Amino acid sequence: NLIFGSGKTEILKEIEKTSFELLPKLNHAVNIFESESDMKTQELLIREQFILIGTLLTLFFEALFIVIPSIKFAKRKEEELNKLNKELEERINLAVDENNKKEKVIQKQYYINQTAELINNIAHQWRQPLSIISTIASGMKIQKQVGSLEDNEIEKNLDSIIRKTQYLS
Repeated sequence: NLIFGSGKTEILKEIEKTSFELLPKLNHAVNIFESESDMKTQELLIREQFILIGTLLTLFFEALFIVIPSIKFAKRKEEELNKLNKELEERINLAVDENNKKEKVIQKQYYINQTAELINNIAHQWRQPLSIISTIASGMKIQKQVGSLEDNEIEKNLDSIIRKTQYLS
């Protein structure tokens, strides 16, 4: 055991000696790794900032050159549409007013035509009795000139004239 124990001690001393030599080297390697890692992290942060700035610039230019003009275009088209709607409404109102005026004219013409027809009917109804009265009077005048007018015929003709004038009345 002593031999084995003394071998163990030597190995432990060798390990200790080697570890004292390795620890500074490991420490140095860890420091280099940390500094490289910090450098890489810093580079990634800078890249992230560039990407963020690029994204923000892209959004800004999108808004400036795409979204804002689209909104202005939509507003302009909406204004044009509203203007067209107003013009169309005015034209419709004018057409409705014109149609109302034409309808009134047609109604007046219809009334005038009905009145003219009524007057023609009245004139026709008056012409017959007047024609009969005129014929009776002319016949009586001719009979008196010829000397063939008799009293009973005068009475009969006057009765007929009275009836026709009452009808006209």
